[in-house]
Amino acid sequence: MEEREVDFRALDYVSTYDSNLECPICRSAFVDPVVVTDCDHHFCRDCLDYTTSWNQYSGTCPTCRRPGRLNGSGSASKLLLNILDDLVVKCPNQSDGCDKQVKRGHLPDHLTIYCPYTLVECPEDGCDQRVPRKDAAQCLHQPVSCLACRQSMTVQELDSHWQNECADHDIPCPSCAASIPYRYQQTHLALHCPETNAACPARQFGCPFNTKRKHLPSHSLMCSLAKLAPYLAAQQERQDEQDQARQSLEKRLGILQQEVSTYRSMSGTSQQTSRPPAPPEDTSYFANNLADFDLADFEDFQPHASPTQHLLSLHENLREEVSRQANTIHEVDTRLSMMLLNENMRLKDELAYQGAQLSALMRQVGWLTNARLQSVQPNIMTTTNQDDQGPSDHSRIIPRMPVRRTTDEGRTKL
Repeated sequence: MEEREVDFRALDYVSTYDSNLECPICRSAFVDPVVVTDCDHHFCRDCLDYTTSWNQYSGTCPTCRRPGRLNGSGSASKLLLNILDDLVVKCPNQSDGCDKQVKRGHLPDHLTIYCPYTLVECPEDGCDQRVPRKDAAQCLHQPVSCLACRQSMTVQELDSHWQNECADHDIPCPSCAASIPYRYQQTHLALHCPETNAACPARQFGCPFNTKRKHLPSHSLMCSLAKLAPYLAAQQERQDEQDQARQSLEKRLGILQQEVSTYRSMSGTSQQTSRPPAPPEDTSYFANNLADFDLADFEDFQPHASPTQHLLSLHENLREEVSRQANTIHEVDTRLSMMLLNENMRLKDELAYQGAQLSALMRQVGWLTNARLQSVQPNIMTTTNQDDQGPSDHSRIIPRMPVRRTTDEGRTKL
């Protein structure tokens, strides 16, 4: 049986080994150690041979640079070799499923004889491929087809395909145990499974509630944010669209400003070469040029024959956009003015009503005061006349005014 070559430097050790067992060159545990006779420094045989093969100081120790004789006969102590062989390592086939932990000295025998995941020759005559030792009783390279999706593959690939890849294979949901096709497993867990935890529909708007999906409908009936979520989402969408439109307008405005600057610099250069320069204090020349340069007089040519025409078309589009924005602002201002006018009229009516009520109340208070004064004055006059004229004058007593009655509303009638 072919023996597998083991890379001892790539092994995973179960526990950390002593730093004295580490090669100073490869920084791994010693593999076939040798010793320098004069300084007793140990190295891996391959590491030492590789270092001395190109190093000009091939006769010196790589650690202490001390001249000495390199002993290549593997004369490291037996004790050191036994310590290295007793180090426990993981099987190199652990990625394939082998979880064995063996001593490093027994690792070659484990891989050659015992490891079920070591690749061996296929028992089928004429098959030159290799199979794991656990499946050596049959050839795993024969072509077969999946019963669900009819995809062609080998016997070795069928099990993995059936468990993890077959889109038409029904598997139980790990949460609700419902039978679903493999291809829809992620969609089911993300959107439909009632036993999977899900967030409130208004999570993006601030609701932190999280529970199983089957309990979300009852929560949505009580959550104010969940009720407002559709309107908030629509508002957010409109705001995003407005932000995109604003960014687009800002880009167009930047391009327009650049092209206007370029056009002005080009026109200024051409005018300076054709006309005498104006005095620095005379600004009428520049004012006349700017007045003559009316972009509204140009038409939008399609397609544009020159960069200038393209500049003018961009300017016209921007002017139309500004006009639309001005109309919108004017409309909003008109609506606001009407609202203020209506509110002022309502307040004036309320103030007039309150003033009328106050005036009526003041009149009633004045009448009551006068009536009280009139009722007191005749009594005083009657008493005085009785003292002067005697009892025969009782018939001259002025009768009292009748008592005023109140209406059902508690108001006094005049």
